[in-house]
Amino acid sequence: MAEAGTRGKPGGRGAWVAAGGLGALAAAALADPGEAGFAIVLWALVLVVVASDLADYTIPDLASAAIAAVGLLRAAVLLPGGETVRDAVVLAALQGLGALAAFWAVRAVHMRLAGREGLGFGDVKLAGALGVWLDWGAQALALQAAAVAALAAVLVARRRGAPGGRDLAVPLGAFLAPAAFAVHLLLPYLDALP
Repeated sequence: MAEAGTRGKPGGRGAWVAAGGLGALAAAALADPGEAGFAIVLWALVLVVVASDLADYTIPDLASAAIAAVGLLRAAVLLPGGETVRDAVVLAALQGLGALAAFWAVRAVHMRLAGREGLGFGDVKLAGALGVWLDWGAQALALQAAAVAALAAVLVARRRGAPGGRDLAVPLGAFLAPAAFAVHLLLPYLDALP
């Protein structure tokens, strides 16, 4: 959210290797065979986003572009919903543009009302990229999960004595990207619930 400066590298190498392995294992175990490879690539890109956002509140444009590109390729190959290639890619692109527009609007309104940045443009671009992977309802679910996780992290940090207030910086992308990955993997199971 608000800029707060550089914080340094989060976690150690072992933690990132473990996270990478666990995410790849989850993708392989939960996703359909055709989907698993795409989900593993998404997870690797999610880890790039998380590491960067936690380190210095930036989300690499290349990571967001790669997330969108792999998502569009996935739509073209897997044809979610059984559409034509053109229809699948257009729908995925529109979902991404819708997410980007919604986040841009929130950013613009906050900037206008508060007179300062509250949502970074990297978060806006990331939302658009992740939107390529998720339908409208799944996007809302991912945003809710990310918001709850971010709020929990802030509450834990505050309990441990971290300063807070209006100027507290929260690396939204570090919560949004894993939430979108989890929703993407779990949505077929959630849809199967009565």
